[in-house]
Parts: sequence; structure tokens; C-alpha cells
Amino acid sequence: MRGHLASRKSKSIKFKCSKCGRKLTRNDLIKFSSNLKPLYSLNNGGEYKPLCVTCYHELIGLYVTRQLKTAK
Repeated sequence: MRGHLASRKSKSIKFKCSKCGRKLTRNDLIKFSSNLKPLYSLNNGGEYKPLCVTCYHELIGLYVTRQLKTAK
């Protein structure tokens, strides 16, 4: 007879990407002071907005491309 293992129960993650709207996975989060926090975030005028890894790399790519174009 199998017992119920509560430790394997998945925990809900409360963060969503502010750009694409998908729920952040454990790969998008880091452990900070025994809590999970988003790895990447935007600070838009003091407003904290979490980002997924995909959207972060997309935004950084656009930023670097823009910087290279203006440097010429």
C-alpha cells in the first residue's frame, strides 16, 4: 500500500512574466533569503515587473542592437 507523499506536491508559483504573461517556472526563479524571487525583473519608474528568461534575453538583444546602431 502506497502512502501519500506531500513533499512531492508541486507548489504554485505566483509570478507571471510582465511581457508575455506566462507563469514563471523554477528555471526563471532564484532562491533569495529562503524565498523564490524572479531572476530578472524590470524597474519601471519604481514599479517591480518580473520577466521570464526568454523575454529578458529578447529585451537585452534589442537593447544591444540599438546600442550598436547608435555607436556608428
